[in-house]
Amino acid sequence: MSKVLRRLGEALGALGRFDEAAETLVASLRLFVECGDTLGEALAGHALGVVRLRQGDAGQALGLLRSALERLGADGPQVWRARTLKELGRAHALLGRPEESAAAWRGSLALFGDAAEARQVAKYLAE
Repeated sequence: MSKVLRRLGEALGALGRFDEAAETLVASLRLFVECGDTLGEALAGHALGVVRLRQGDAGQALGLLRSALERLGADGPQVWRARTLKELGRAHALLGRPEESAAAWRGSLALFGDAAEARQVAKYLAE
């Protein structure tokens, strides 16, 4: 159920229905925490952080994304660590922290194996 809620929250966010997405992702996050699923918790936190960024709340997004990255750990899925670093870079940039954003984006680029996703990160660096 927690994974279904996370996917629903991601879909609602993609549709621009940010309040509904956030509510759904918070419910998903709670369920992942209750059942002790650290990876699920990280992915739900990542998704909620992205929604908060789109809502313009970079401060809350930063906390959620940092927590997601911590839960992913050094051995977590490389693609999710890279994506989370990319979004952390966006949050830092929106908060006027160019050094932190550049460091996060460099870390993301170093982790991405897929050239298409690396180009997306490079695009953020150029902006």
